[in-house]
Amino acid sequence: MEWEGEIELVYKKFLRRLSKYSAFIIIFFVAILLKLVYFQVLKGDYFYNLSEQNCANLYVEQAPRGKIYDCAQNPLCENRPSVTVMFYPFLYKENYKLQAELADRAEKILPGSKSKILSAYKTTKAVQLGKDVSRDIMFKFLEQRINFQGISVVTEQRRYYPYGGLASQMIGYIGEISQHELKYLHLKGYKQGDIIGKIGLEKQYDTYLRGVNGGWLIETDASGCQTDIIKHVLPQPGDDLYLTIDIGLQLVAEKALEETGCNGAIVGLDPNDGSVKILVSQPTFDPNSFISNSEERLKYMSDKDLPLYNRTIQAQYAPGSVFKIITSLAALDTKSITPERKFVCPGYFKLGRKTFKCWKKEGHGRMCFSEGVRNSCDVYFYNVGLITGIDAIVKYAEKFALGKPTGIDLPFEKSGFIPAASWREKKFGKNWLKGDTVNISIGQGYLDLTPLQLASLVSSVANRGKIYKPYIVKKIISPEEKLIYEHEPEKTKEVKLPENIWLNLESALVDVVDSGTGQAARVPGVKIAGKTGTSENPHGKDHAWFVCYMPVENPRLALAVLVEHGGMGGAVAAPVAGKILRYIVDRDKSGTHPIF
Repeated sequence: MEWEGEIELVYKKFLRRLSKYSAFIIIFFVAILLKLVYFQVLKGDYFYNLSEQNCANLYVEQAPRGKIYDCAQNPLCENRPSVTVMFYPFLYKENYKLQAELADRAEKILPGSKSKILSAYKTTKAVQLGKDVSRDIMFKFLEQRINFQGISVVTEQRRYYPYGGLASQMIGYIGEISQHELKYLHLKGYKQGDIIGKIGLEKQYDTYLRGVNGGWLIETDASGCQTDIIKHVLPQPGDDLYLTIDIGLQLVAEKALEETGCNGAIVGLDPNDGSVKILVSQPTFDPNSFISNSEERLKYMSDKDLPLYNRTIQAQYAPGSVFKIITSLAALDTKSITPERKFVCPGYFKLGRKTFKCWKKEGHGRMCFSEGVRNSCDVYFYNVGLITGIDAIVKYAEKFALGKPTGIDLPFEKSGFIPAASWREKKFGKNWLKGDTVNISIGQGYLDLTPLQLASLVSSVANRGKIYKPYIVKKIISPEEKLIYEHEPEKTKEVKLPENIWLNLESALVDVVDSGTGQAARVPGVKIAGKTGTSENPHGKDHAWFVCYMPVENPRLALAVLVEHGGMGGAVAAPVAGKILRYIVDRDKSGTHPIF
């Protein structure tokens, strides 16, 4: 028997429970609705593209890298057509006889194709039959296109260095990205299999040069089998670099250094803005060998002469007597000596129980400042260094930015080293000795600098103390010929000295070339200021140095030459500079392509 108010009571109880949980039900359905709106509206395009990627694979076509030109727009690095043969297994899927016939025909033209084609049918994935194939093979496939359904002949752009090893360390080479490189480059959009610059400008400006890869978008089914080509995505070429390097100067400089039979480096800077005109490092290597994967590239890796090593910015040497420029400026500016101050050179210098020798055994006799510089007399500068003191010498070396990277637009630049008195105590637990100062005053001892740093030093002497950041890339132009970047000369600091000090130093440096140790660099009718140097080498024959600038009245080129194991700077390095300087003068006179 049913109680009279039972139904009403149950209904009221249901309403109470419903009101209790209705808020949770509403919140639940609102959350689902908002999530749907998020996925369908706000992130719809993203998930659509993601689904497209899941059903399509991109077979990459490398973008043509940007070209590299010298200051006269001569191509130093460009691209050449390279033919690739591709196979897409989307026809004859169930007809094994036609598959075998196609594979046999391809094998006759391109050996090794048969196994790749039959394997592609099994995996149902596109495969590369050949890369950089000959024009003869290309035309055979094209002429018989009707018999090679599924085989595609594609022309890509392949890196090419027309001058081979010329300026190879500066230009660099390219190769596939390594796992180590991928760890820090993936955040910039780099992927496994990408081709990137490994050293030099190819590495430094890779983000401009690399372009955007294209390729063939290939459809895949749910099982991952490739079924059709959706579209061909055209690659976007990279930007072009226009350099400050003069290929004519570079060629002459490389030949002049090569004729010494020694390794070494040459740097040429414009003192007016820091632009690099010459950058030679020898031995060189052919970057084309890294494109063709020849065995030669493996020899470069193990070569004890380190051809991949850029000596202009990575090799550090004692500067020898070239450093007397710093000792001179420190002494003159601190008034430790006057230009008239004389010292006697008997061929040796006694300091306590130790004897320091001059390079000229019989000695130079009594000399003033200009004579000491002209003859590069060690004894003269032993005296000057001790009077001036190590702290002042280090201070002036640092004023000229020695002992730290110049900031040139190349990777892996070394900083060099200028030892202070406090450094020796920290390093060896010993006080700085007067003998250490004697060594540093002539550019020996713990001192190490790069050829670029010494070129920068002589450049700042030429322009009266202005220190410019060296640069190689003048501008970057897009494939659409739009200006992407243009370099503005950057003066990093300026050393201000009285004009009479500059004049005294310059006069002495002119004497070096006119009648001193640097006479082998003379050019008739042109005023040149220079300084020779010989760097003691505990591992063999001494290194030869020569730095200079020309013309003195209006300097346009500052030059540093290093010849490894060359011996005396005046006998070996100065003649190398002389060949370069004479070429400049002759070219200017001819008017074909004036440098000044």
